[in-house]
Amino acid sequence: MPLASSGLCGTLLTTRHVSSILVSKHRIAPSTFRQHSSMYIPPGLMSSPVYIEFLRKRFNIPPETKTHIWKFDYDPILQAADTHGPIFSKARFDEAYAQYNKLKDHGGNYTMTDMWNKQHDDHAQPPFDIPGLLFGQHQGMRTKINMVFNHLQFLADQYPRHRYKSLTAKCPIGFLNEIPHKSAADCFDAETLNNAKPYWKTQWHQHPYHEALVSFLMSSYGEKTAQVDQIVCFGLGNFEDNVDARPRCYTQHLLACTIRDALAKLQWHKPAIYAQDPAYCPAGVRLLKQDFDIEVVDDPEGWRMLNSNTFVVSISPMVPVRQFAVDYTAEAGGPAGMLCNGIVYDGLNESWVEFVGHPPHDLEADPASPAVFEYAKERCVERNFRSMTVLPRVQCT
Repeated sequence: MPLASSGLCGTLLTTRHVSSILVSKHRIAPSTFRQHSSMYIPPGLMSSPVYIEFLRKRFNIPPETKTHIWKFDYDPILQAADTHGPIFSKARFDEAYAQYNKLKDHGGNYTMTDMWNKQHDDHAQPPFDIPGLLFGQHQGMRTKINMVFNHLQFLADQYPRHRYKSLTAKCPIGFLNEIPHKSAADCFDAETLNNAKPYWKTQWHQHPYHEALVSFLMSSYGEKTAQVDQIVCFGLGNFEDNVDARPRCYTQHLLACTIRDALAKLQWHKPAIYAQDPAYCPAGVRLLKQDFDIEVVDDPEGWRMLNSNTFVVSISPMVPVRQFAVDYTAEAGGPAGMLCNGIVYDGLNESWVEFVGHPPHDLEADPASPAVFEYAKERCVERNFRSMTVLPRVQCT
């Protein structure tokens, strides 16, 4: 849980538990900046009584609450990936994207492809108007058919929490008809941010993280990486009417601009910035263009933009960005770079613990994988910014 979610405590950026990293497409040996996470739990400890008791106390789980231990069988999925291509290969995604374009307006029958290239039939309900009495903030809107990405850990789970067919059939990509994440109308008043924006900008540019990031880009990373033509951001958040969320979202978009400006000096070419987040409302789209010169792209168009000249920025997203970015660009050697959650191991947990009736605290939405770990380990330089994340007023341990 670095830079986002609970990571932006108070008013400024922090990595809190896991350092953010920058990774370059090309190998820089030796790998001097190997990092460690204070929240990394060895796989064998994940379901131990000691760790379960720790979670109970941390999240105030009643002692009588039952636990469910998730078990995983990775070998079949990894063997299928070796034989038939990565989980989120470009070919597999392009096939799903073609299906999406047929389904998005009217729903209908479709086929999904599993890890063994076998096809499975399913049906998507047509989008429908949302009853305003039930979902007031979405009144006047329609549901939306979205792609669903089932990462390695979901596919290997022997007791899938999500029982929709794409997962039980071991298909990396499926479809769901869902309530939109954003409102059709403005979800915040941009003028209410005017007083705070200068403060957020000043705090960001004066923070040690900013200095370290620019220095790193202008030296170790920038001089050796591939040409970066674009920066694509996933899940950096909208400027909703949430006092705690606003500085986090604003600072994370400033961070993307810092990367752009530093690379522009190195390359004599200013990379364009694109951002995909289903939470962006019309007011957020306008603000991103006005304040940051960031162009918003709709889901799933951002995924299609990834290539070997893309720098990916994604901080604690709710989708498996790291696995997707590495798999989708595998034939080209991976993306030019990523700023993301710390890649500290290969993601092959033996088990996860879930408290029945409570959200699973250890199920990551954006977990690592052997491919992601290999990308970081063999082809990348990492930089640990953990020591530069002290926050005023809020103590993050």
